Amino acid sequence: MTARGWDDLSRILRQYEKHNITVNQNVVGQYLQDEKIARDFAIYYDLYQKYKSDYQVREILAGTADPSLVKRARNAKFDERYSLLGLLLDGLGQDAANVIIQ
Repeated sequence: MTARGWDDLSRILRQYEKHNITVNQNVVGQYLQDEKIARDFAIYYDLYQKYKSDYQVREILAGTADPSLVKRARNAKFDERYSLLGLLLDGLGQDAANVIIQ
């Protein structure tokens, strides 16, 4: 797998997300030639999207998240907490980019 392949995959994922098109293992497999890596990535991506939907990152960052959501995050297993951390960092990065652009 080349850096170019990862970059191409990243670009297609952004476009799929922008147009609400489902990403599956077949799509990922077009960019990641190793079947195991493509399967593992697709599984993780699905899980990441689930957490993105379940956790209201904007509300968390604004300090207005429902207490049950905070409790869920506190009691989550490592992989879920790790994914949530990624979502929060992504949200902060977007906020920082918006400030820089203005």
